[in-house]
Amino acid sequence: MSELLDTIEKIQDTQAAIKRLEEAAARHPEVPSVAASLRSLQKRRQDLETAFSSLVDQQWFDVCSYRILPERGEHVMLPSLTSTLGEFQSLFTLVYDTMKNGPKQRGRASVEAATATTFGFGYSFAGSVGFVLTLPNERLLTDETDLDRAMSTVFEMAKADSPQQIAGFAKELGAAPIRTMYRWVTSHVRSGLNVDIGWRREEQVRASLFIQVPELENLQQAIGETSDEVEEVLTIRGALVGADVHSHSFHIELEDGSEIKGKMAEGVGSEYTVELPRRYTAQIRKTTQIRYASDEDIVSYYLLSLKE
Repeated sequence: MSELLDTIEKIQDTQAAIKRLEEAAARHPEVPSVAASLRSLQKRRQDLETAFSSLVDQQWFDVCSYRILPERGEHVMLPSLTSTLGEFQSLFTLVYDTMKNGPKQRGRASVEAATATTFGFGYSFAGSVGFVLTLPNERLLTDETDLDRAMSTVFEMAKADSPQQIAGFAKELGAAPIRTMYRWVTSHVRSGLNVDIGWRREEQVRASLFIQVPELENLQQAIGETSDEVEEVLTIRGALVGADVHSHSFHIELEDGSEIKGKMAEGVGSEYTVELPRRYTAQIRKTTQIRYASDEDIVSYYLLSLKE
């Protein structure tokens, strides 16, 4: 571990020296020794980064590089940086969790998934805003690991450009990862940030993604246009406290104190006199409209029948 920390420190020192020499070269382009020294330092940085990759691989760590590229050449503000990185971490964790445990409609990832997918910090890039992150990963002879599959799936999701493709991922993974991806994309679009992500083992790039703001805007729109409806018929016991035959509306209070309001079918209760308030067994159709660009679902209820 001491050798790895020493290598990281040398990378950071070399990058700082490169930055100083680049500034000197810009001021004195006619001085050949500055350019020669700069090339030497760049070669040293490359060798150190190779050594870093080898050292983390020996400890069964894979590397994720996350480079942020401002669309308009502006400085990256701290809230934008923390938002984009944080949402990417959440997206990766949720996708991994759903691939291990099944589709996830709401809520957070499991503790086990968070533990398996939380990145560690390696070092930051020089000359641009970016980070080299590390993550323990299995070493299998042939197949991809679960982490490899999760990262590849995240990249495939980011390349979707139609509501149909988004709906396909939602069916496979559930609503939670799609909503998290929408927040990640929105963070990049709002701040005007392109992103270049690489997933590699030592020097082998196992998956990569480079996506620019216009493509992120298309993805954001595709998610915004995607929705789904889920219907289920509920049998409940509760007190009918309100009914209007003209507007075909009803109001039922349940035993736990919650209540259900909605529309009702014509002829409900026509076989006998409906009294208010009175307890009934009701069949109700619940329709949930899932909006992937929002954390809010639209729920409606339709009263099908009442029984005394």
